[in-house]
Amino acid sequence: CPTPYHVLTSDNRCVWSCGEGTQPDSVTNECVCQAGYYQTDTDKFGRRVCTICPTPYHVLTSDNRCVWSCGEGTEPDSTTNECVCQNGYHKTGTDQFGRRICSP
Repeated sequence: CPTPYHVLTSDNRCVWSCGEGTQPDSVTNECVCQAGYYQTDTDKFGRRVCTICPTPYHVLTSDNRCVWSCGEGTEPDSTTNECVCQNGYHKTGTDQFGRRICSP
Protein backbone atom coordinates (compact mmCIF):
# COMPACT_ATOMS: atom_id res chain seq x y z
CA CYS A 1 0.00 0.00 0.00
CA PRO A 2 1.29 3.51 -0.75
CA THR A 3 2.12 5.86 2.14
CA PRO A 4 0.24 6.95 4.30
CA TYR A 5 -1.93 3.84 3.89
CA HIS A 6 -1.61 0.47 5.58
CA VAL A 7 -3.51 -2.79 5.20
CA LEU A 8 -6.58 -3.31 7.35
CA THR A 9 -6.16 -7.07 7.72
CA SER A 10 -9.80 -7.96 8.41
CA ASP A 11 -10.70 -7.34 4.76
CA ASN A 12 -7.24 -6.87 3.20
CA ARG A 13 -7.86 -3.34 1.88
CA CYS A 14 -5.56 -0.32 1.98
CA VAL A 15 -6.73 2.25 4.54
CA TRP A 16 -5.23 5.34 6.13
CA SER A 17 -2.72 4.83 8.91
CA CYS A 18 -4.64 6.17 11.87
CA GLY A 19 -3.19 8.67 14.34
CA GLU A 20 -3.64 8.97 18.07
CA GLY A 21 -7.26 9.18 19.15
CA THR A 22 -8.55 7.56 15.94
CA GLN A 23 -9.24 4.06 14.70
CA PRO A 24 -9.86 2.58 11.25
CA ASP A 25 -13.42 2.07 10.06
CA SER A 26 -13.52 -1.01 7.81
CA VAL A 27 -16.76 0.15 6.14
CA THR A 28 -15.65 3.65 5.10
CA ASN A 29 -11.87 3.04 4.94
CA GLU A 30 -11.40 6.19 7.00
CA CYS A 31 -9.99 6.90 10.44
CA VAL A 32 -12.72 7.88 12.87
CA CYS A 33 -12.51 9.30 16.38
CA GLN A 34 -12.42 6.72 19.15
CA ALA A 35 -15.21 6.69 21.74
CA GLY A 36 -14.80 9.66 24.10
CA TYR A 37 -12.78 11.67 21.55
CA TYR A 38 -13.76 14.53 19.24
CA GLN A 39 -12.20 15.90 16.06
CA THR A 40 -10.00 18.95 16.64
CA ASP A 41 -8.10 19.21 13.35
CA THR A 42 -6.76 17.36 10.32
CA ASP A 43 -3.11 16.52 9.67
CA LYS A 44 -1.03 17.09 6.51
CA PHE A 45 -2.51 13.91 4.98
CA GLY A 46 -6.10 15.06 5.62
CA ARG A 47 -6.60 12.53 8.43
CA ARG A 48 -8.71 13.39 11.46
CA VAL A 49 -6.87 14.50 14.60
CA CYS A 50 -8.94 13.59 17.65
CA THR A 51 -8.56 14.66 21.28
CA ILE A 52 -10.15 13.17 24.38
CA CYS A 53 -13.04 15.14 25.83
CA PRO A 54 -12.22 16.67 29.24
CA THR A 55 -14.13 15.46 32.30
CA PRO A 56 -17.12 15.79 32.89
CA TYR A 57 -17.80 15.93 29.15
CA HIS A 58 -18.43 13.08 26.71
CA VAL A 59 -18.92 12.96 22.96
CA LEU A 60 -22.38 13.37 21.51
CA THR A 61 -21.62 11.14 18.53
CA SER A 62 -24.31 12.45 16.19
CA ASP A 63 -22.40 15.69 15.70
CA ASN A 64 -18.99 14.83 17.19
CA ARG A 65 -18.98 17.53 19.88
CA CYS A 66 -18.06 17.28 23.55
CA VAL A 67 -21.12 17.80 25.72
CA TRP A 68 -21.82 17.41 29.40
CA SER A 69 -22.18 13.88 30.71
CA CYS A 70 -25.84 13.89 31.65
CA GLY A 71 -27.13 12.70 35.00
CA GLU A 72 -30.26 10.76 35.83
CA GLY A 73 -33.43 12.36 34.55
CA THR A 74 -31.61 14.44 31.91
CA GLU A 75 -30.51 13.98 28.32
CA PRO A 76 -28.13 15.88 26.00
CA ASP A 77 -29.54 18.58 23.75
CA SER A 78 -27.48 18.71 20.53
CA THR A 79 -28.56 22.31 19.85
CA THR A 80 -27.50 23.86 23.17
CA ASN A 81 -24.79 21.35 24.23
CA GLU A 82 -26.48 21.15 27.63
CA CYS A 83 -28.30 18.48 29.56
CA VAL A 84 -32.04 19.09 29.66
CA CYS A 85 -34.77 17.42 31.68
CA GLN A 86 -36.36 14.40 30.05
CA ASN A 87 -40.09 14.49 29.26
CA GLY A 88 -42.09 14.26 32.47
CA TYR A 89 -39.17 15.48 34.63
CA HIS A 90 -38.52 18.93 36.10
CA LYS A 91 -35.41 20.65 37.43
CA THR A 92 -34.91 20.12 41.17
CA GLY A 93 -31.38 21.51 41.52
CA THR A 94 -27.82 21.40 40.18
CA ASP A 95 -24.83 19.19 40.95
CA GLN A 96 -21.20 20.17 41.68
CA PHE A 97 -20.57 20.68 37.92
CA GLY A 98 -23.57 22.98 37.47
CA ARG A 99 -25.56 20.32 35.62
CA ARG A 100 -29.33 20.09 36.04
CA ILE A 101 -30.74 17.52 38.43
CA CYS A 102 -34.22 16.45 37.26
CA SER A 103 -36.88 14.36 38.98
CA PRO A 104 -40.32 13.09 37.93
